[in-house]
Amino acid sequence: MKILLITLMALPCLAHSQTSKTRHVFIITTDGFRWQEVFNGGDSARLSKKVTSEASHAESDRYYGHREALLPFIWSVIATEGMILGNRKFNNKVSVRNVFNISYPGYNEILTGFADPVLIPNLRISNRNRNILDMYGKTLQTKSKVAAFTTWNLFPYILNSRKGSFYLTSGPCAERAGSPDLNTFCNALQYIKEYQPDLLFISFGETDEYAHQHRYGSYLSSAHQVDSLIGKLWEYIHSNPYYKDETTLIITTDHGRGRGWAWFTHGPFVIGSGQTWLAMIGPDVYAAGEMKVSSDVFAKQIPATVNFLLGEPFVVRYSKTGLPISVICEKQNAGNSHPLLVSVK
Repeated sequence: MKILLITLMALPCLAHSQTSKTRHVFIITTDGFRWQEVFNGGDSARLSKKVTSEASHAESDRYYGHREALLPFIWSVIATEGMILGNRKFNNKVSVRNVFNISYPGYNEILTGFADPVLIPNLRISNRNRNILDMYGKTLQTKSKVAAFTTWNLFPYILNSRKGSFYLTSGPCAERAGSPDLNTFCNALQYIKEYQPDLLFISFGETDEYAHQHRYGSYLSSAHQVDSLIGKLWEYIHSNPYYKDETTLIITTDHGRGRGWAWFTHGPFVIGSGQTWLAMIGPDVYAAGEMKVSSDVFAKQIPATVNFLLGEPFVVRYSKTGLPISVICEKQNAGNSHPLLVSVK
């Protein structure tokens, strides 16, 4: 017998009690990575004729139609211990609320909870909206406990880091890790080991860069690398007593991309550009795996979800910036009941 429970004011199917076990939250993004590849694997029909000779072509063949090969951490670990949302085949939708469907507005929405109706182009313009890293940095009064590591060089403007309430860096790693995303991860992991931040933002960018270059094979390989790096981070979390069993990962993207021939581009006039996906794993996330029930989740709900987990208020610019993520959860009534938080409000 299946039981449907609706959580209207809670993290998806928050388990056991109304008291969160989460003490640390890591928000991770990979720029412009489509939900189609997350749930279906690579699509050989999308491989541009321009890149048939690229080195990653042969390697990426194994990703076509095999999501488990493309994203092994997501589909072997999060699919069994966490939750994955956004497969529109089941009318399970994750979207951005902003109408522009480009990176600056997308990251603004993810980190401020506000889908700004005024276009902020992908330019060096300081963001007027307050983000969750700034808020927690000032609340904790310890700059080192909140940090951001990014590949894209516009993040100092998106995060308006001149306020100095949290640590932000991008660029080469001391170990010279190689690709920009590897450098981002190397810097982040070094910082985690030294300072043990409680709220961390990591943003990878190579998926979007390769997509705009029509290099579908490299786009897939970059996504595979990101999945591997997240897996390494999760292993470290479980090896460190400070983080083990008290850390939640929220993994998503800033925008979608076009369909069919338009896979490489995105924007306000490209159908599919507002369609995204989201994965979560942690002590308070119900192990529902791939969600196959109808629901609508939005990127602007992420800050409220972080606040719900960490138990801190987040005063946002406008009142309608989103509630903590809520979905319909489906579970088997197997005798060993799993208590879920259900709100009747």
